[in-house]
Amino acid sequence: MGEKMQNAPIFFTIGQVRFNPILDMHRHIEALQTELRKYSFSGFSEENLTSLQIDPAGEAPKAVSTSQKRWRFTNSKKTGEIVLFPNSISYQTTNYGTSQDFKSRLMIAIRVVHKELNLDYVEQIGFRTLDAVIPSQDHPLEAWLKPELLGFYSGTNGTLKHSILEGVSTVGPSGLLVQRVVILRGVLATPIDLMPIGLAIDTRFTSINDWHAILDTDCTAREQFDFDPDVIGERLTAVKEEASKAFRGAVSQLALDLWR
Repeated sequence: MGEKMQNAPIFFTIGQVRFNPILDMHRHIEALQTELRKYSFSGFSEENLTSLQIDPAGEAPKAVSTSQKRWRFTNSKKTGEIVLFPNSISYQTTNYGTSQDFKSRLMIAIRVVHKELNLDYVEQIGFRTLDAVIPSQDHPLEAWLKPELLGFYSGTNGTLKHSILEGVSTVGPSGLLVQRVVILRGVLATPIDLMPIGLAIDTRFTSINDWHAILDTDCTAREQFDFDPDVIGERLTAVKEEASKAFRGAVSQLALDLWR
């Protein structure tokens, strides 16, 4: 599943598996925390997430507030964590390493949760990466990205605030690939739906304060099947490969050579 790049542009990665809802998940948190500590996920927090949804019923649509619990199990360096909802588990990290390492940690979490809960089925598997493309004096932004992804950006355009491109593609019978390219001048750009990122981000990225591009690659496979860790591992590999192909298709060969 690939080797580690010495200067990899990845600063945040998420792998997620959605399963059948567990309405009494809170009753299992103590046992899960005990097990996950064995794998160095010793930090713990419980949060209530509130969101607004539009209810179209009635004469006039109205906003309805909903609340959902989230449990986070974090490593001591705050570079990786397992995030649990009543219907999903994710592993996210700011220290990606290799795809083998990433998959191993996510599969550990999946097996721990399955052992405790005896899950019934999976309905979605996802993999998402955020990459920061940082130009240099010798290699401007145009040298890193494919020309069609530069949008309105021009190295001589002093009035541009930002440029945003988004593409949505189907992948196979049940997959969906969403690609976003954000180019702006200033500090590291983070997608709103992921803010705030509670993990420690490498200073190579937090020190950005000039033109840069964020490649947001999000690939999901939506298909219900019986919960089987081996099958999940195979599907995760396939989803990750689709995301990797999309990433490689967005950048230049020079960029890949420099990151290696």
